[in-house]
This record gives sequence, structure tokens and C-alpha cells, in this order.
Amino acid sequence: MKSRFLFPLIGLIAGIFLSSLFPDLFFSILCVAISILIWCIQFYLGKNPRTVFKYSFLHVIWITLLFAGIGGLDYTYRAKPFVYKDLNGEYIIKGTVIDVKTLTNGDRFNLAVNNILDEHNKSIECRNLKFLLKTDGLIANKGDIIEFKSKPKSINTYSKSTQFNERMKKQGILYFDNLRYENIHKIDKKTGLLTLSNRFKTNLEIDIEKSKFKRETGDFLISIILGDKSFLSSDTRQALNSAGMAHILSLSGMHVAIILSIIMILLFPLNLVGKRKFRMGLAIILVWFYVCLTGGSPSTVRAAIMASFIAGSFILERKNSSINALFAAAFFILLIDPLTLWNIGFQLSFLCVLSILTFTTRLNPIDRHIHPGLFKITNMVLITIISVFVTWSLIIYYFGQIPLLFLPSNILLLPFLPIFIGLGILYIGLISLGIDWPILVHLLDYYYEFFINGASLLSLNETSVLNIKVPYESTILWLIGIFFILMSFYFRQRNLKILSSFLSIGILFSSITLIFYKDNTESFSLKFPSNLTNMEANFLNGGKSSRLIFPMRSISESHGERIHILSIDNKIQPDAIEIIKKRFTGENNFILVGPKADFSQIAELTLEGNFNSIILHSGINKKKKENLLQLMDIGHWDKVYSLRESGSLEFDL
Repeated sequence: MKSRFLFPLIGLIAGIFLSSLFPDLFFSILCVAISILIWCIQFYLGKNPRTVFKYSFLHVIWITLLFAGIGGLDYTYRAKPFVYKDLNGEYIIKGTVIDVKTLTNGDRFNLAVNNILDEHNKSIECRNLKFLLKTDGLIANKGDIIEFKSKPKSINTYSKSTQFNERMKKQGILYFDNLRYENIHKIDKKTGLLTLSNRFKTNLEIDIEKSKFKRETGDFLISIILGDKSFLSSDTRQALNSAGMAHILSLSGMHVAIILSIIMILLFPLNLVGKRKFRMGLAIILVWFYVCLTGGSPSTVRAAIMASFIAGSFILERKNSSINALFAAAFFILLIDPLTLWNIGFQLSFLCVLSILTFTTRLNPIDRHIHPGLFKITNMVLITIISVFVTWSLIIYYFGQIPLLFLPSNILLLPFLPIFIGLGILYIGLISLGIDWPILVHLLDYYYEFFINGASLLSLNETSVLNIKVPYESTILWLIGIFFILMSFYFRQRNLKILSSFLSIGILFSSITLIFYKDNTESFSLKFPSNLTNMEANFLNGGKSSRLIFPMRSISESHGERIHILSIDNKIQPDAIEIIKKRFTGENNFILVGPKADFSQIAELTLEGNFNSIILHSGINKKKKENLLQLMDIGHWDKVYSLRESGSLEFDL
């Protein structure tokens, strides 16, 4: 059997998922007990120890149940957040920084909580608890230990988006707070591998910023190679989103494959001296260094594990299977960190790679031996179509939109990405050695302009992006239908193939039908698109959408069902400020702030907390945003969002 990790993976996923639903360990212990019982029965009947490890119906059952139990125990003890009591009051919290993100309203630190002390200086028992800390000006890296006083707030109140809050809870984050940086103390500095690689990455980013690139080229280079998207402008994000190429900004297996190919080319001289295996081993080591350098996202780790399995098979001269390498990668990632199961990047990348490995070659009508060039072109088209076909429901469920021009954009522009990355890596390597080649700077500037202008041309405008709501039930049905399609390709018996095909068609049809017939009348949301030329908002009421456009360089407002929006792109008359405060009371009040607004007046309007959110127009740059935050009370910073930095925003009402 080629896919030996399939059933351990299925069991592990089932165990993690079911343990997240049930609070006790009964399910996990029961699974382990039943698996041992079946193993004993099989051993007794077989009279041969080897028979219990041969693939059979009973073997599949006991091995799946065993890893379901292991997955449940692993999730409960190593991932499921636990705190002895609800945190109500002020506490001293000590935690290790595990992630840092630069956002509109300050830096966001994800902490693994080490210790919590109450007002009596007594420790509160907690396990696997994470804390979200928002501040501005704190200099801390991954691995650093910080301590602060806090009155924690429930993560349920963090965002207007219930879906986002639920995703935070799935990652073990139950509490958050906003603090000034001077109230946070760094008490220890770690020097682990990820910390050292993060500092090396920071130094590379500084070198790139100091280089002779155009600013946009350097920012794109940092995003596409080093994985730091905080440098990217909203215009670049919007162009790639509308063209259906936003996936290139998230480090994935595609990036790892490109990096590995470049490394293998550079190490080709080792082949000439008979060091083929050494070349492969060294390439994998360098790939893992790249994974550490970029922060170790689930998609890059998955790709690196896959590459390691395939390289190991080559070095040991064993048969290898890409599908089995994928299952093995997912298995070890989930075993190490069960919370990765709810990571969007992990879900999308795993589905895409599994579908590509299963469908692409089988659906390609071109003979690779007769027409190798045409076979590769057809493969590229099929990969794009298959990726979107399999994941569209999941993408829309999480992001609420899907680009309509993804196919021509990816076919025409994606082949140029490896060249850009290759030149970028060469330049980064040279500047780290103190060598600056102007010709590389010009080439990368030209490539960036070609790439982004091409994406902008193909995306046309925001109408090329389809905004749609997909119910949760429809997404689940679609994934089940995809599962049956996959099974139909792996079943050898004709009857099972036909049955799986009919089941998949019926389930996929039901999934699509549910989108149109499900009652969405109680679904309300408000979306602010990233647009430099207009100030606008889209109110979504179930399946209906209403577009609200506000005039630039003026002050206007709009009342709608459940919403009240104030648009400010000019100076307000002093006597009108109190009138506005009285008009905007209650819930779901939003301010859309334009570049011509007086920020001191905005700070005065929001001082009493009348507004749920302050949305900064795309024309407001980071420096202006920081000026506004300095004028505002820090307790209201979590209400400020920038369309320039984060792109379009949507709020559940």
C-alpha cells in the first residue's frame, strides 16, 4: 500500500476534532482500549505477530482507532486551553512571545502564557493558554519573555466578526488586552533557532530597505521571499486579490518548491563529482533553514516535510510516493501542534496539494512523452482550475469573495514568479556579503512593475471579484463531495468507483443548491472596500447587497437597517461636534475617515466610545494613522482599522 500514513492521519484528525467537542477523555480512552482489543483478537486469530501489522480490514480499524485516541490525548494535554477560573480583575501575566504582527492599530503579540498571579500574588493554574496583547512601540521578538499587569478581556469581544473570534479561540487564545508599551517589561531574551533566524530575517529586511530598489519593489521582495506582508501596500494587495493571485503572498509549497529548485541548480556541480545524494541532503538542510527563516508556517513546514520524505527515499534508494509524503507531513504537523487543524493556511494548502497530486496527471489528455512542452502547459492550466474548484467553498466561507479572472492571471503571470524569486534570492545573498549589483536592482524593478501592472490589467477593477456568502453546511457538504471524488480515483473495484462518483455528484449538487435555498435573511454584515477614488461601504442583508457611496472632501452620513455611518473627509465646524455625538448613540456606529479630515476632531468624537469602529480610507498613510493614534486614548486603539494596510474589511452586525 502506497499511502501508509493515510489511516493514522484520518484517526489523528478525528481524535483532535472530536476531543475539541467533548470535554472529558472518555472518547480517547475508549478508542485506545478498543484498538488494543482488536489488535489482541487479530493476534490471537493469526497466530503470527507479523499478521497484525499487515494491511487488512481489521488492521485499518485498530490503527485508525489507536491514532484517534492518541490525537484526542494529544489535543487535550498539549493544545486545549485550560484556566482554573475566569479571569475577572487585575492580574500579573508572564508569557513567551510566539508571534508578532504589525497591524493598523499597533503591534499584535501572541503570547503563550507561562504564569498568572492574582491580587494576592497566588498563581492561577492554567495550561496551553494563549493571550493576545495589542500595543505600540514594544520591541520584542519570538521567544522573548514579557511580564505585565492586565485586566483581561474575553476574546469574544475582540472583533465584530464572530467568525474571527471563533478562529482565535480555536488557536487557544481566550483573552486579550490593550496596553501601553511602557507598562510591559521584557524579563528574558531567548536565543533559540527560530529567534536567531528571526533576527537574521530582520537584518535582511533592513538591508533590502536600504538598497537602491524602488520602495514598492523592496516591500514586494520582503513579502514574497521572507513572508513579511506588513510592508506591502494596499494597492499591491488589491491588485493581486482582484486578479486571483493573493496566494503568492502566503508562503506555501509553491515557494518551497521554487527555493528547492534554485538550490538544486546551484548545487549541480556536486553531481559532476558523484555526490548526488550529498547534494540532495544538503538541499533539504538549506530548505529547512529557509523554513525557519520565514517563521515556520504550516504550509512551508508541510512542504519541507514532504521534500524530506522524498529526498530520504532517494538517498536510501527506496520507492517514494508524493501522496504518502503529503499524508506524513500532515500527520507530523498535527501531532506536534494539534491546533494547526483549524489553521486556514493548513486546510487550503493540504486540500490543494492533495487534489493536484490526485487529479492533474490523470486528467491531462496530453502524452508527456510525445509532447512534453504541451503537457506542462496543460498541467499548469489544470493545476489552477483544480485548486480553485476544490477550495472555492472554503475560500468564500472564510473570506467572502472569489476572483473571477484567476485562470488567465495565473496562467500568464505565475511562470514569471520563479525568475523574480531567483533574482531576489541572488540579490539578498550578495547584499548580505556586502556586494550591490545595480543591474540586479534594475531587473527586479522592471520585473515588479511588469508583474503588478499585469495583475492590475487582468483584474480590471473590483467588479472582477465575486462577493458571496456560503453557509457553513454548504462548505461541509462540498468537502465531503470532494472526498468521494478522491475516493473514486483510488478505488480499484468498478462498482465502488461508480458508487463514489454518483455520491460525489449528488453531494456537490446539494452543496450548491443549499447556497440559493438556505434562509440568509438574518445575516447582516457591512463591508468597506479598499478604494483610493471613493469613500464607500456595502451593506449585505442576507442575499441582498446595497452600495453606499459618500462624497469626498465633505461630511455626510447614512442610516440603514442596523447601521449608522458617518463619513468625514473635511474639517467639522466646532459647534457641530456635540450635535454629532448626540446623534450617534446606540450600537453599530461607524466613522469612515478620509485624508482631509482633522484628526484632533476625530479623536474628540470617539473619546466617549460612541463609535464601534473607525475606518481609515486608503488615502491615509501609516504616518497619518500613527498621528491619529497618538491623539486617541489607547483603550480605543482596537477600534481603528486602515484600508490601506489591511485591505477590504467586513463586519458582522
